[in-house]
Amino acid sequence: DPCIGSNAADLVIGQVPSTGVLASSAAQLPFGVRLYLDRLNEPGINGQRLRHVVRDDELEPEVILQRTRELLASERPVALIGYIGTENVLRQSRKKGKRRAAPL
Repeated sequence: DPCIGSNAADLVIGQVPSTGVLASSAAQLPFGVRLYLDRLNEPGINGQRLRHVVRDDELEPEVILQRTRELLASERPVALIGYIGTENVLRQSRKKGKRRAAPL
C-alpha cells in the first residue's frame, strides 16, 4: 500500500507542530509524542519500531499544507499527530473525494 511507511523496519508517525504564535505550547508536543513513542518502542509493534518525524508549519495555513505534503511524500507516515490551529486542521480535513494518505 503506497500510503503506508515505506521502511519495513519503521512505522512513521508524522507531526507538523507550530513555531508561530503558539510556539510556547507547540514546542512541548513533539517531546510528549516522542516520550510516548519511546515507551511503545520498548517492545516494538509486531517487530517494527515507531519513528517520529517532525516538520515545522510556522502556524501558517499554506506552510502546513506544503510541509504535510512533503512529509507524506518523503516519509510516507502511517499517521499524522499533534496538529495545532483550527484552520490548519480544517485544511487537512477538507480533502473532498480524496483518500487521505495518513490518518489525521
